[in-house]
Amino acid sequence: MTIMESLNNYLDTCPLLAEGKFPGQMCGGKEVQAVLEGISQESVLQRYVDGTSAREALFALSSRDSHPRADLQGLFDNGFAEQLQTWVDQQAAAGQLPSLPQGLSPQEIQIQGAAYQPDQTTEQVRYQVQCKLIYFKGGN
Repeated sequence: MTIMESLNNYLDTCPLLAEGKFPGQMCGGKEVQAVLEGISQESVLQRYVDGTSAREALFALSSRDSHPRADLQGLFDNGFAEQLQTWVDQQAAAGQLPSLPQGLSPQEIQIQGAAYQPDQTTEQVRYQVQCKLIYFKGGN
């Protein structure tokens, strides 16, 4: 299992993303499929003398397809990213973090913000919530 697969399994349990979709009432009644995308490779935050390290992986929860901006405005207006952060915080407080591959230990998930990603070929946009996973990696 990869980190992205672990995150995908974790977010599948989020009630805000029923059936892998953003809440229809926040999308003008439209069905907007959500997809998890890696933003960058893992980066090392700190190396320790015992060979372990603190690392981060950046990822985004995005609308799979482009939509008219007005269809996705409700995600901003209704604070979807803030609601997602609240859910993540509640899960962390209950000791529920993603089950990562062997040798990796999750520490925290941060929701860093939401933005529109313009589609270069149309007048439409994709909604994107940028996130960060902080985790420890065991020594080699």
